[in-house]
Amino acid sequence: MSEFSRGDTRSDWQAEAGVRPSPPGERPTGWAGLLVFAGVMLALLGLLQLMAGLTALFREDFYAVGSSGLLIHVSYDVWGWGLLALGAVSIFAASLLLRGNMFGRVLAAIIAVVSAVFHLAFLSAYPWWSVVAIAFNVFVLYAITAHGAELKSRR
Repeated sequence: MSEFSRGDTRSDWQAEAGVRPSPPGERPTGWAGLLVFAGVMLALLGLLQLMAGLTALFREDFYAVGSSGLLIHVSYDVWGWGLLALGAVSIFAASLLLRGNMFGRVLAAIIAVVSAVFHLAFLSAYPWWSVVAIAFNVFVLYAITAHGAELKSRR
């Protein structure tokens, strides 16, 4: 017979071991894993946006259409700098989101929306990457808005 089958409850065991149980509602649920995945996806999107920005700056012939074929007619240099800035802020927001910072959650949600709109305007230049980036941004936005409190800092 195990020691837990004698009628001991988990809270009794924790009290004997000196472990203070978390108050109800303070423990993260299984949705915290979804938020961690969203934070990692946001950081990965940031890295890929940095690479796409460098590609736009240094190799304009890589993209499917010229800059005149884009939804917003600006040079690829402008798109490159925009992608670099968006990538850097995405990585910063992801690091704050993974720490459970409230400002990080708000910033990550804003960045996900801005990034999705940015890639929608960039759709004709790099269609497959833009569709994937928009889908990832929608997933990140869902995870943050539906389950954002799961990674709340508990200081």
